[in-house]
Amino acid sequence: MQTDKAKGTILDYLITEEDRRDILSLLSDVEENLFKTDDSLKNVIGSNARFGRILTEFLPPDWQSPESSETIGSMIMGIKNEIVAIPTVNVVLAIMANEKILSMLESFARDELGKKVLFKIDVNPDIIGGAIFIIDGNYLDFSLLRKLNEAAIQKRDQINALIG
Repeated sequence: MQTDKAKGTILDYLITEEDRRDILSLLSDVEENLFKTDDSLKNVIGSNARFGRILTEFLPPDWQSPESSETIGSMIMGIKNEIVAIPTVNVVLAIMANEKILSMLESFARDELGKKVLFKIDVNPDIIGGAIFIIDGNYLDFSLLRKLNEAAIQKRDQINALIG
């Protein structure tokens, strides 16, 4: 079914909270322009370089005709409901996330959490490297700063033991 294909594909392109905001904004604009008879719908979809292209791939072939408006409206509502329901994981990184880091985060979510999540990414250079995850109130620190602090504590204990 066309709608299921669109949902899965669009959801697969979402990685961050920013992605969620962008696609929800586009979908709201599409809803607002569905029943207009001019080129408004085409212009709205075309104005979003990333998600507009993805959305058009899965709309009915006659998506620009007024007869498709109700079908598209239902599809959009279903997609929006699914997007809103995706949980968020907060992540602190030492640097801005590039495509490689986003791919690694996505793999982490798929392999370790077993579900689709979106990442709210904050940058804090003080952690030096690695990442800190906050998932459902649980703080998981995989930062290089934590590892260095642990090593320093371990070495301090060894030194204190040697000097008595």
